[in-house]
Amino acid sequence: MSVYPDPIWGRWLIPPLVVLSFITAGALVSVRAVPFLRLKEINTRFLALLLGIVGGVALLLTPTVWAIIPITRSQSLEPVAGPPQGEGPLSGSQMIDPALIHYLEANRGQAKFLLAVPNAQDDTAGKIMLATNTPVMAMSGFTGSDPILTVNELEVLVKQGTVHFFLLPAKNPQGGPVLARGVQHTQLTDWVEQHCQSVESRLWQSSANGAGPGNVSGSRNQLYNCAVIS
Repeated sequence: MSVYPDPIWGRWLIPPLVVLSFITAGALVSVRAVPFLRLKEINTRFLALLLGIVGGVALLLTPTVWAIIPITRSQSLEPVAGPPQGEGPLSGSQMIDPALIHYLEANRGQAKFLLAVPNAQDDTAGKIMLATNTPVMAMSGFTGSDPILTVNELEVLVKQGTVHFFLLPAKNPQGGPVLARGVQHTQLTDWVEQHCQSVESRLWQSSANGAGPGNVSGSRNQLYNCAVIS
C-alpha cells in the first residue's frame, strides 16, 4: 500500500499508529525477555495475546479506515479506497455549491438537460445528477476526447432548447483555459465561449464556496447561458 500524501490524514492516523507500534515492540521485547526475567507461563501467553491484538490493530487500522471511507461517502462516484486529496477525517464530501444548483433549476425552463459539461471524467456531471436527479450532458464523452457531437449538432440542440447552460473551465489571466482533469479545449467549448453569454459568478456561486479548490462550481469554472441564442 502506497503512502497517502495528505498531511491532514497523516496528523490524524500517524499518532495512534506510532503508539500501537511502540506497544507491539514492547510486547515483543517482553516475550523475548521472559526466560531471563523468570516470568510465569501465564504471563507469557498474555503477552503473546497482547502482541497479536495490538499488532493486528496497528497493521489493519489504516486499510480499514481507507476501506470504510468510500462506503460512507454517499456522493462518491469512484469506489477507490481512501479520502480524496485535501480532505481530513472530519470533513464531508466535496459537495456541489447549492447556489449553482439553485440557479440552474430556477432558470432551466423546459430544457431536457440541466447543464452541459466537457466530459464525465472529473465527476461534475455525476455529482450534479446525484444532487438534482436530472440529466447532465457530457459533450465529449467520458474522457473529453470522444467525438459525440459536432459543432453543428450542438448548435441545433441549443436552438431547440435542449440545453441552456454550460459549465466550462475558466480562463486564466494569460488568456488560456484552466483545464480540469481530462478536459480538452475542443471546438465545442470554443463555440460555447464565442456564442453564449457568461453568467456573473455572483449569481451562481456562494461567497463561501466559490473559491474552494474542491468545489466543482469554484473559480476554476465559468458558467455560460446559451438560452439567448435559442
